[in-house]
Amino acid sequence: MGNCHISSDLKETALRLWEAGWNTSDICSVLAVSQASLYHWRNIFEEFGEVTRPPSAIRGRPRIIGMLALQKMENVQVAYSMLTGFGSLSPNLTLEPFRQRRTQMNTPTTKTRISLQILRVQRVNEE
Repeated sequence: MGNCHISSDLKETALRLWEAGWNTSDICSVLAVSQASLYHWRNIFEEFGEVTRPPSAIRGRPRIIGMLALQKMENVQVAYSMLTGFGSLSPNLTLEPFRQRRTQMNTPTTKTRISLQILRVQRVNEE
């Protein structure tokens, strides 16, 4: 039958029956589940305290997540080069060079990046 969704209440019932002393083969035949599933649910329950795993923190395809991480690193690098190219960072960061450069750029992506960098500099200045 392959992978089919088994509700968490059925999984909990199977584990309760097992805990009550039922034989694993009896539980499997009554609930129409495999012994492998029963052992798998028990391991998950012992690890997480629930019969189902919590959702993964990372969602999406790994290569897409990797590309997003590379884009973020590129944004940080661009911001760093822009900040160091406009003089010293202490104590007040000036936003005027960012605004001038933003008006010179025509691509929407570049405008978005520079706008985000301006917001970051404003947050640093507020602190």
